[in-house]
Amino acid sequence: MALRRKVLHNIPIKNINGHAMDGTTWVSLVQMYVDQINTGSVPCIESSWNYICRQKAQNQLSDAAEQFEKEVEQITMPSNESDFASLIADAERTAMIEFKKDLQAEKAILDEYEFQLRSCMKERIEELKH
Repeated sequence: MALRRKVLHNIPIKNINGHAMDGTTWVSLVQMYVDQINTGSVPCIESSWNYICRQKAQNQLSDAAEQFEKEVEQITMPSNESDFASLIADAERTAMIEFKKDLQAEKAILDEYEFQLRSCMKERIEELKH
């Protein structure tokens, strides 16, 4: 019981590049290190962290695109274009919030995946207009 209390209350949160890691991230990072060591490689903290960040960003991108698609499917064609634009803007905003929620990565990685999400949404909006 004392060990559990010590672990839960006294051990500092692990950080890499100023980003706090949750348990899932920590386990993924340790697994990558073990796999690299088992294959005879020397683990590289930076590349492992970037890989994990990219994995998380890809998952967030998929979730956000799915959220956008759900909202777009619920839109009934409004009587005028400004109402349509407003509904689409709301769906885009919600998707971006979903994407950025709990996402930790270097700015370049975030920008790359945000660009992909914006491109995906733009493509879908163009489909709706035609």
